[in-house]
Amino acid sequence: MSADRKRLLELMLKQRGLGARSDGPAPLGPDDDRLLSFGQQRLWFLDEMQPHGSVYNVPGAIELIGPLDRGALRYALDTIAARHEALRTTFTAAGTEPRQVIHPPAPVDLPETDLSDVPAEDRHARAVALATQISLRPFDLATGPLWRTALIRLEEHRHVFVTCMHHIVSDGWSLGVFASELSELYSARVEGREPSLPELEISYADFAVWQRRWFSGEELERQLAYWKERLNGAPAILELPTDRPRPPVQSFEGATIGFTFPEELRAAVAALARASGATTFMVTLAAFELLLHRYTGATDVVVGSPISGRNRSEIENLIGFFVNTLVLRTDVSGDPTFAELVERVRDVALGAYAHQDLPFEKLVEELKPARDLSISPVFQVSFSLQDARAADFDLAGLEVDFPRVKDDSAKFDLSLYVFEGDGEMYGEMNYSTALFDETTIHSMITHYQAVLEAVTADPGRPLSRYSLLSREEGRALVEEVNPPLPVPAPAPFVHRAVERHPPDAVAVVHGDETLTFGELDRRAAATAAALRRA
Repeated sequence: MSADRKRLLELMLKQRGLGARSDGPAPLGPDDDRLLSFGQQRLWFLDEMQPHGSVYNVPGAIELIGPLDRGALRYALDTIAARHEALRTTFTAAGTEPRQVIHPPAPVDLPETDLSDVPAEDRHARAVALATQISLRPFDLATGPLWRTALIRLEEHRHVFVTCMHHIVSDGWSLGVFASELSELYSARVEGREPSLPELEISYADFAVWQRRWFSGEELERQLAYWKERLNGAPAILELPTDRPRPPVQSFEGATIGFTFPEELRAAVAALARASGATTFMVTLAAFELLLHRYTGATDVVVGSPISGRNRSEIENLIGFFVNTLVLRTDVSGDPTFAELVERVRDVALGAYAHQDLPFEKLVEELKPARDLSISPVFQVSFSLQDARAADFDLAGLEVDFPRVKDDSAKFDLSLYVFEGDGEMYGEMNYSTALFDETTIHSMITHYQAVLEAVTADPGRPLSRYSLLSREEGRALVEEVNPPLPVPAPAPFVHRAVERHPPDAVAVVHGDETLTFGELDRRAAATAAALRRA
């Protein structure tokens, strides 16, 4: 567990008195209806409205260096599919609501592409391009399968393994589960031993039915009452300054720009979090909201933030779609200090965590926001802090690397991801290319880092007193507004200038008296002579 997560749990237990519930999900009976979870249902409806898209594909790729045992790899994939019903599930429209259709275990398709005849200098780029193409291919939720794998051979002892799952059966945590199980199953087969994996108490379908039953009475009303009060009167849209007008129908085409935090800045953020009784998430979110406030002028800032949704032991080891989205609404009015803003963000976050079980889809259903196809409902900007450590693949006899698979999608106008772990911190800004230019996002990233540097150096200043400009931008702006003065030509000596005037021309006027240049010259000469004598 990360230090930030530990600190968060301490805050929640101290301030909210939270505890675990005992009424968890249980295996379904033969007559139970295989309804979708609330999250699955939203993705199913989105796919019905805009089919054949890849915005909800969850891709991954690893480069395997060493002697690959294909039989062990196939064994591991088949076993994972047999263990996790979500990976064998498709969805059908039956009656008034869609249903899950769980298929029996079957061998996982693992097509292989050989690139060993491609010139060595082009091979890696070709493999990444092919992995991206495989990952972006749309899924059919009705026919499936909703998980695909592929193997790309670069040379005898170098391969790229590609996996891609649809979000309706997977999430970010699921990739960690997949990495752990693939490593154990592959290594056990190579080493000739029995694999050691935790027994799965329930399936995803069990969870989906339990979730609907649990949110059907008193608990639903309690959490809904909190969120309705919390979001009453919230602005429908955060008007960021965009490079182009918003299209009438939201475009999911996007791009992502990565950046790093210097070690001094990472340490300063951690120190401020400790001093504020907050977490790194809260400090970095507060800085982001300061930036959004200054960009938009809004004092009522609404940001979405994903949360794992895995707050029960029964579902920790399952592959499936558990992630939920919290709506974090922060009051930025009154020009508070940054330290005061961190306190506000902390209170908002803790309140949201205490009511995190209400599915975002259920919240949208209850809030009934005005239907607008050009924007995401409730919020258009998201923020998350995630573990920077890559999924832990440990395959016997193989070294593992992580090629970057390009993702040209954007679920929201703007999404800021901050990654922390293993003593490092970096970020990614994902944005809608229908709204923003790349140069605009680069400037936004620069401003965010400048804000973090300023607030960690002096958190006691009002928000209006912080500059968004980096040192380089500030210097460039000063030079643009106040350009350097031209260097004047050397001025002539005064006595030479006097000598160029006619002696009878007036040189000095004082009241009614005048002095010609000739008289000025004579008086100066007399003064000079007196000075020499003295």
